[in-house]
Amino acid sequence: MIPVVTSEQCRFWKKREDVYRISGMNIAAKTDIGLKRKTNQDRYLVRQVNGGRLLILVADGLGGEPGGQTASEYVMDCAERLAIGRDQSTVSKMQAFFETMDRDVALEADRTGILEGMATTLTAVVVEDRTVHWVHSGDSRLYHIQNRQFRQITQDQTLARFLIREGELSPKESRGHYSEKVLDQCIGCRDLEPDSGKFFLGPEDMLILATDGLNRHVPDWKTQQVCDQARTCDQAAQNLVDHAIGAGGRDNVTVVVLKNKG
Repeated sequence: MIPVVTSEQCRFWKKREDVYRISGMNIAAKTDIGLKRKTNQDRYLVRQVNGGRLLILVADGLGGEPGGQTASEYVMDCAERLAIGRDQSTVSKMQAFFETMDRDVALEADRTGILEGMATTLTAVVVEDRTVHWVHSGDSRLYHIQNRQFRQITQDQTLARFLIREGELSPKESRGHYSEKVLDQCIGCRDLEPDSGKFFLGPEDMLILATDGLNRHVPDWKTQQVCDQARTCDQAAQNLVDHAIGAGGRDNVTVVVLKNKG
């Protein structure tokens, strides 16, 4: 049974920040409730797992109170205990974790009326020997900055993307279309099909994991500019959150910034 997370228990997450240095990488994480929401249903996790791997996750709960915060917090609680053995690939282990979370959240939503419709996005990376393995479901995002080149790694798993693939909507027509806000995939949707991949993390490269509270308010060029100009990961993460709040802050916003110091 998944414990229900109440609004009172969510107070800790209204505004939170952490700074880490793990295996030659500087990392800063920040979350803010924003200006319009009553609770922060975003969650993040940064931890070192067995074998010297680095695990980072960002989740954005869905389904209103208390479902959204219950789903995202449950996923993070389970990730705190996640081990990745040498007998299986990193991506395979993470995909299995996503599938387990999808099943658990969906079953609990069916069982408990108060949690009906709960779900969460989930974007996860495992850094292992300077290789970034990623698995993704929903519309939170992973970005990679290398040699001042900014790249969005994940694609939003939305109805808009599906309609574009089917030829029913052009990329230009999708901008501002209602389907951009309708998730096609998320933890708790059942029949989960997460995206995944890997890429190399070079010296001085940066990673940004963020919920959609960032990209709804801050364009990609501004995100890159902020990261290029910041002296530290902590400053970059804070400035990105500040820009999202300053642009309206209609949603919770969570940002994790990593810089590989080699």
